[in-house]
Amino acid sequence: MPNPPTPPPPPGLHFVNVQGLQRVNMMKLESRTYIQILPNTELFASLAVAVNIGLEMAESPRARQVLAQLGRAVIDSHAANAQGAHMHGVPAAPPVADPNPSNMDWHVSNFLRAIRGDFPGIVVGARDLTSPDQLAATNRTPWWTGSWEAFNPKDAGVIYFNDSRVNDMVAAHVAASKASRGSAAADRYSQRWRDFLFVFASATLHELAHFFLGYLSGNGRPYTPDQITHLGYGSKRGARGNIIPGGESGRWLENMLYGGSIEFYADESQNTAQAGIPHLVDQQAVARQILPTTIHRFITDPRTYEFPFPVSSRGLTQRDRARQGIRTIGAMAGRVATESSPSQTVMRTMAAARDLPVYFVRIDELRRRPAQPQLPLKVERMRV
Repeated sequence: MPNPPTPPPPPGLHFVNVQGLQRVNMMKLESRTYIQILPNTELFASLAVAVNIGLEMAESPRARQVLAQLGRAVIDSHAANAQGAHMHGVPAAPPVADPNPSNMDWHVSNFLRAIRGDFPGIVVGARDLTSPDQLAATNRTPWWTGSWEAFNPKDAGVIYFNDSRVNDMVAAHVAASKASRGSAAADRYSQRWRDFLFVFASATLHELAHFFLGYLSGNGRPYTPDQITHLGYGSKRGARGNIIPGGESGRWLENMLYGGSIEFYADESQNTAQAGIPHLVDQQAVARQILPTTIHRFITDPRTYEFPFPVSSRGLTQRDRARQGIRTIGAMAGRVATESSPSQTVMRTMAAARDLPVYFVRIDELRRRPAQPQLPLKVERMRV
């Protein structure tokens, strides 16, 4: 398999020619029917802004380093075992693409350029996302056609977002718009909307980690070795009650980038439509709150933000959280449903997406909206 001939780009903030989100489309799943999310709706606008923040986070220098580390760690794990890496205790299927780990910086750049230029299909609503904890999930499909440069994200899978939580984000924006300008209610709901931008930006980055491994494998099958995880995420309970280890690349990336895996805990003083209080859970399973000022600085300039996230000095152990009855309302726990061959559901989703118009949202439009949520998002239709 030939290696990519292009050398890695020089380091820097703008190694990708960032013009905006290109060829993006969105669907909503209602009663087993896919319905286009129109670009003049707040649902489209809020989710586009959040997704872009997550992608800009992935394009940051530190995140690029972590993605490259992830790719090398996964490939090395497969190479170290004569039978290949193990996932849930059994040998994994070998990748069809066989990337060279020495070219991983190039692969990260190639992947991010492709994602920026033709974002994967977005679906709001999925049968697997049934609780507030399950913010997003990814279905990956075989994409390899013989060339890394031919990677087409829309042929490689679909990203699903939890419809009830996305609706809560939109409801916060609507409530802020209806409140009197400058009022306490307007400020409260505007802040809730920005908190949700952070929620779904984080979820986007998490899913992009899974998507990146789908890019590296080429075959759409599970590719994360059991040891690539954080705090045992990805493990499952067997029929006899035993714990079967499993990998979780999204959690691994979160820990390496943020300084812990991210979870959102319920604020009991707010209603159920809240975004939750973001915490990082470290290697000792101690949760510490991400400072509110951090959220504001991050969503206004994610590309130049220097990780890890600063957190409060006070930590909550697992025992503390259980004793205080702290509830999780967002933990990137969506099941990554990947089949040995594309399932009918995934293929039906991708077929529906291909029939939709695609749109372009300029980067300046996306970047200014977190600070100016009252402005409409200008969206341009692209040629299919």
